[in-house]
Parts: sequence; C-alpha cells; structure tokens
Amino acid sequence: LCELYPPTTQVEADALVDRALATAMHATRAASSLALKGHSPGSVVFGRDMHLDIPIIADIIALQEHRQALTDKRLLRNNRNRRPF
Repeated sequence: LCELYPPTTQVEADALVDRALATAMHATRAASSLALKGHSPGSVVFGRDMHLDIPIIADIIALQEHRQALTDKRLLRNNRNRRPF
C-alpha cells in the first residue's frame, strides 16, 4: 500500500505510521498463544473475545501453571541436548 500510494505530506506519513502501529498492536493482542492455552492476550486481560462480543473466563493460575510446565519441558529437552565437557 505504501509503495502504490506513498504519502506526499508529513501529515499523511504520520497517519500511515499511526495506522500501521494500531494494526500491529491489534494483531499482537488478538493472536492466540500456546502459552495462554489458545487464548489471546487481549481476551485474558479484558475478559472478552477480541473479534466477537462474547465473554471469556480465563483461569490465570491455570495459565501460569501451564506456562511453567511448558518452560520446564523445554528446559529438560535443551539440557538433554547439552554435551558434557
């Protein structure tokens, strides 16, 4: 889009950057995460789905335990691949 219609003024360039940042922020908040058991960060924080107007109930303690289990699993896998000196 920027190559097809490059901004011609500083105001247009600022608006383009603002839209790009807003789009990136929305994508980050709406993307699901394995560490959050398939929930998006926005749905965990706001308690609502980021695309549909439905409530989301997230168990923060269970999510934290799940993330810790994933971290422990990765740590054990990486430690198995280490070579002793």
